[in-house]
Amino acid sequence: MLKKWLAAIVVACSIFTISSVFTHVDAQATATKTASTQQKPYKKFYSEYDMMWEMEKKDYKEFYLVGRKNNEVVGGYDTRKGQTLFGIKIGDLSSTVTKKYGKPVESIIKGNTEYKQNYKDGNGKITSGTYLIDGKYVTFFYDIHAKNTIRSILWVTDKTEMSKQGFFTASSNDLRNSFEELSFHLMNQARVAKGVPALTYEAQYNFIGRQHSRDMIYYNFFDHKSKDGRQPWDRMKAGGIKFTTSGENLAFGQYSAIYAHEALMNSLGHRENILQAKFAHSFIGVQFSNQNIPYFTFGFYK
Repeated sequence: MLKKWLAAIVVACSIFTISSVFTHVDAQATATKTASTQQKPYKKFYSEYDMMWEMEKKDYKEFYLVGRKNNEVVGGYDTRKGQTLFGIKIGDLSSTVTKKYGKPVESIIKGNTEYKQNYKDGNGKITSGTYLIDGKYVTFFYDIHAKNTIRSILWVTDKTEMSKQGFFTASSNDLRNSFEELSFHLMNQARVAKGVPALTYEAQYNFIGRQHSRDMIYYNFFDHKSKDGRQPWDRMKAGGIKFTTSGENLAFGQYSAIYAHEALMNSLGHRENILQAKFAHSFIGVQFSNQNIPYFTFGFYK
């Protein structure tokens, strides 16, 4: 039985000061807008912002999301290699971002509070950078396991960013369901991009992951081993899953499904689970703490 039980890195938050603000205007900054259409999207997801994510079509090779509020495009997330947004091409080296825009913002001010932005993983490696460009907060995600190339680009308007009060957004069942299903599609995008078959979403087993996420919150721990001594495969068996190969990823402290996914992709063991060809099925269980911090439990099996 293949077993990989690894814990994800927590994104820390604290009060800090903004060092610089960038307002560079680029004609290609609206590329995601022009790429989007008004046709019925394949899927819609609630987000941490005052908008819905729209997955335009089920094509993991051409995966992107459009953030929309009242038919207005106010955000975007793109993974298409070669796509250019804000003058930066996905797939280029991360150094192209710093050459063009310099240092990322250190904090985002909301009201009288400044929320520090953390761009480094637990090993001190830079995995992303957020910039204020032409009235949009733009985050470039880097792939430290692919020569520090740009893996994806996320952006929201400054008004949309300010609509999120605080570090985390208010939790809800709709947000939980969306975080779970969007996480699944994000993993499939990464798999297909690497030539690995897509996973099958087994949402009927999400309760297994939700229970473990709930236990971690309630008992204040972060581990694959439950407080009652059960391992991930024990929980899967108890939940009615029959399997020959299994694995689990955990994450907490990230803003959303996108931030959690990008953090896991930059953590080698978690990345290997996401891209593991021996896995064919997945379920995801999300729960929120009293502080609205999401806890993710990802189950994989064959």
